[in-house]
Amino acid sequence: MLEKGLMFSTPLGERVDINEKYRGCNVQIGGQNLQVDLITLTIQDFDVILGMDWLGKHHANMDCYNKIVTFNVIEGKKVEYKGERKVIFGSIISAMTIRKLLRKGRQAYLAYVVDNEKQGKELKDIL
Repeated sequence: MLEKGLMFSTPLGERVDINEKYRGCNVQIGGQNLQVDLITLTIQDFDVILGMDWLGKHHANMDCYNKIVTFNVIEGKKVEYKGERKVIFGSIISAMTIRKLLRKGRQAYLAYVVDNEKQGKELKDIL
């Protein structure tokens, strides 16, 4: 239990009260156990959120474009975590934006659109 409760506000504006803290948990990255104190958040879509203080303590360097976090853990030994690289086009509305609009009472329609008119090269046209 935390000595003082915390209040966390989600990106969607929801209020989450936090009362529990788990000290000395292990996060395994590249075969290395790194200790972290965790607090419970009742939000979806995240397994764990590691803050800037924790990342700094473990000498993490982030390459955001390539989605690689490098940890300098023990006497110059480096451990890399590679995330998934997904291309997200600007015309796609994020799930968080949709959820926020739905909570405000807006209507939503799900559509799957295929452009059959688009002319592209066929396999026989490629040298």
